[in-house]
Amino acid sequence: MKIIPIIKAESLIPKDSYYCYQRTEQDKENPMKLHVIGRCPFHSIINFEEEQNNGYCAYMKKGDWDLNFGLLWDSVKECGIRYPDNEEIRL
Repeated sequence: MKIIPIIKAESLIPKDSYYCYQRTEQDKENPMKLHVIGRCPFHSIINFEEEQNNGYCAYMKKGDWDLNFGLLWDSVKECGIRYPDNEEIRL
């Protein structure tokens, strides 16, 4: 029997970032274009909601429409997990 290690959901959330990704890199051919690296697997955009109100976090099971002034649509981390300097903020 093969043993599969259990991964804590929190370990999949980007570390040392206030965003739902770890960092961005500039495109070498087009410096105005950025490539996002280390996306959070829980973050998504819901197309049936209006722009700037369409972000969703499966970890929190909440969308921008559930939060007052939610910024998930702009990939701002609302869960407060794995902030820089181990600054945990739970909403």
